[in-house]
Order: sequence, then C-alpha cells, then structure tokens
Amino acid sequence: MPNFFTLLGLTTTFAIDTQELDDAYHALQRRVHPDKFANSSSGEQRQAAQLACLANEAYRTLKQPVQRARYLAELRGVDFNDCALPQDFLFTQLNLREAVQKAKVAADRSKLTELKSSLQKEYSELHARLAGQLDEKQDNARAGQTILILQFFNKLLAEVDDALLETER
Repeated sequence: MPNFFTLLGLTTTFAIDTQELDDAYHALQRRVHPDKFANSSSGEQRQAAQLACLANEAYRTLKQPVQRARYLAELRGVDFNDCALPQDFLFTQLNLREAVQKAKVAADRSKLTELKSSLQKEYSELHARLAGQLDEKQDNARAGQTILILQFFNKLLAEVDDALLETER
C-alpha cells in the first residue's frame, strides 16, 4: 500500500498545509475519477476505482490531525499495542471521565461548558507538543503516547458535546 503522503505528493511530516492537502486530493481525484475510465478496459476501470478509494482514505486520514499523527507514527514503526500511557495520565483520565459523567447526569450545562473549555485547552497544548515530537525531535515513542492521549481527549470532547446537546432538549 502506498504511503498516503507520497500518494498526494506531500512531505511526510505532521505539520502540513491543509490547503495543499485539499488541492492535491482534488487534483488526484480529477485524474483517477472512475467516470474518466468509462470507455476503458475493466482492468483499468477497476484500477482507477481502487486508486480513487485509496485517495479518499488518504485524504480522510491526513485531514484529521490525530489520525494523521497516528498514521505517521505507524509509518515510523510505532506499535500502539506496545504504547504504555503514563500512570499519572491514567489517574487523570479516571477523574475527567467521572467529572464529565457527573455533569452529564446532572445536566449541568455550566459545568459541561467549563469542562469542554479545559479539555480543549489541554488538547491544544498536547497537539503543539505532538508537532514537536514528530517533526522536530522525531521522538516517536513519546509521540505514540501523546497520540493515545489525544485520542482520549477527542472521545471525551465528543462525549461533552453530546451531553451539551442533550441539555438543550
């Protein structure tokens, strides 16, 4: 399977220009769109369809920062099954989940909004740290931990957003 960065003609780094990503994706899609191969052999049609699907997968993966980071780390040999999270984070994770659950059960919009703000701030700090770990230091082991933590924050932020929507009903 080709490297998604290479497929789209991008540098294999965490920090990417999202406009460049969009432009590269659309250019590739124009080249391999199955409609362009309507009069081609079935083999060429199949190949174009497979490349179009691969382009879609590459775009979806590289568009989302945490998915892009995970993909890049995996390219560099990080095995997420072997990534251990720091003990202090595991304790923090339990406390955050409990706080969100309490606010959700109480339908406490103010507390949920406060938690969301705090989580977003922490997410932004982790995102900045991840960029340094992947692009500057190439500290893939620590980047693996940071990616797992960011995935946790993504899920928790989605849970808070859902809870906030429920309080509007």
